[in-house]
Amino acid sequence: MLYPTELRADDIRICFNIISPFLPKVNTKSEFLQKIFIKAKKILEKAFSFFKEYVIIKCNIAIFRFFTLKGILKVSGTEFCTNSYKETEQLGSALARAMNNQGFVAFFGDLGAGKTAFIRGMGSEVCPNAQVCSPTYSVINEYRENGKTVMCHVDAYRIKDDDDLYSTGFYDCADYPHCIMAVEWSENIPFAIPEDAVIVEILKSGENERRITVKNAPAAFYER
Repeated sequence: MLYPTELRADDIRICFNIISPFLPKVNTKSEFLQKIFIKAKKILEKAFSFFKEYVIIKCNIAIFRFFTLKGILKVSGTEFCTNSYKETEQLGSALARAMNNQGFVAFFGDLGAGKTAFIRGMGSEVCPNAQVCSPTYSVINEYRENGKTVMCHVDAYRIKDDDDLYSTGFYDCADYPHCIMAVEWSENIPFAIPEDAVIVEILKSGENERRITVKNAPAAFYER
């Protein structure tokens, strides 16, 4: 890991104790006020958890981009501009076609950037009848054609470390022959990205417009 992501068991309690002196003094014997305090604590816990995940993702994005700009990650790429989800899907289809149905694609981009749309386009090429959707809760969706897995769609948003990733069956999927591994939120698993992975960075430039940089793709993709 790039840095610790685990909270201590008493982190929430410490945070609550810090703000407690600034809260109004009330009679906590009141059942009504006790319920309010309990509810406020739950809201604080959820907010703290969300903030932790948000900071981790943003830091990983910043670190990856810093290394890329400094040349530590030496990858060349081409930027494409799309004006709709359909155009983003078409770009994904072109990449899957150029990859000859095998390889690792690491996706980077904020929530709602269009990562799933791009992967949906890839799926339309390798498994035309599949309904590709983000594996938010399942973590990995496998798509089959003629009885064989041709694409594994991974959502690493909630992955914290290599143990988490291992438990999902990620490494088993990575061993499938003639299969594309498409991984959203690759910021969270820098330790699992192969050196020869295709890197796709998606940035919002408008309501429907996207700037998409594709690095390390096969030459056929850029020559299309």
